[in-house]
Amino acid sequence: MFYLGGAPGVAEKAARRLAARWPGARIAVRHGYFDRSPGSAEDAAVVAEINAFAPQVLLVGMGMPIQEAWLHRRYDQLDAAAVLPVGAAFDYEAGVQRPAPRLLGALGLEWLF
Repeated sequence: MFYLGGAPGVAEKAARRLAARWPGARIAVRHGYFDRSPGSAEDAAVVAEINAFAPQVLLVGMGMPIQEAWLHRRYDQLDAAAVLPVGAAFDYEAGVQRPAPRLLGALGLEWLF
């Protein structure tokens, strides 16, 4: 699994917690603070890093609509079996952000929290 997103250090913390629960899981991470401009060298380097790891699952958590726009632009260049936008999932796993109360989620108001 490769996780792309979050602030520097957050994904690493979440990956350590996940690896402790699932020993043997291969988890690579990259923070989401990079130049995502089409054609930028840094954007191309991130795609190359993902493809070099050859993940079965790519999770992208940059928030809406950034993650969807990035995936739409790069989808054909990514060598992952499954690609999923996951929002703040790793922020929650790392414990740096609390999830919204379920009632707000059910009402579609998570953003308000």
